[in-house]
Amino acid sequence: MASQKNGSAFRGGKKMLWMLRKRGCVKEEWERVPWGQKDAVDVEEERMCQRGSLLPAGKSQTVGGFHVNLGKESRAQTLQNGKRQIHHLGNQLQLNQHCLDTAFNFFKMAVSKHLTRGRKMTHVIAACLYLVCRTEGTPHMLLDLSDLLQVNVYVLGKTFLLLARELCINAPAIDPCLYIPRFAHMLEFGDKNHEVSMTALRLLQQMKRDWMHTGRRPSGLCGAALLVAARMHDFRRTVKEVIRVVKVGESTLRKR
Repeated sequence: MASQKNGSAFRGGKKMLWMLRKRGCVKEEWERVPWGQKDAVDVEEERMCQRGSLLPAGKSQTVGGFHVNLGKESRAQTLQNGKRQIHHLGNQLQLNQHCLDTAFNFFKMAVSKHLTRGRKMTHVIAACLYLVCRTEGTPHMLLDLSDLLQVNVYVLGKTFLLLARELCINAPAIDPCLYIPRFAHMLEFGDKNHEVSMTALRLLQQMKRDWMHTGRRPSGLCGAALLVAARMHDFRRTVKEVIRVVKVGESTLRKR
């Protein structure tokens, strides 16, 4: 037992000496170390560098798209990479500059609270963008970000809920009416696109007055309203065509 303790203490001493030598803090102490122990430290240094368990001072390691060692340089690089990815993803969603700036502010808050640690940067950025979509009332769904990133929507949802809670941001409930013009355009009603959209909006308003929207996904309500509105205007849109646009299950759409 005593030999094990001495061995672990010696290995710990080698690690400490290696770190101190690299940082140049205790030159005198290093010079007083016996040559035999210095050789052992060199062997330990090579082994630990291969493992990547310790890094010299001023260096950083990139894992999962962001820097683990959040020093001044790595923090600035993390913010720079985050801003670039926010603009790239936001432009694909056709968000305006105000939304992009707000998303970047959310990302800076997440970095300052260390919410990026242990999480992929793309997930955090997607959560920040969706948080902006919710607060600004834009017609975007979490599924849009999931499709762009090819990431499970529930994984993004978990990160979004975490950010909203930790940053103390109240994300308002989604109004289904926001999605009607977008889905109507995708269903290609031609010249009657506005009439069908207005009919679907009136149906949604009636659902809201009857509290039918509570506890139901907005996309499912929009799909049901557009399906009924299309048939009221003599458009033969099938259930599968509507499902392909609103991205809900067939049983969900029929129940609505």
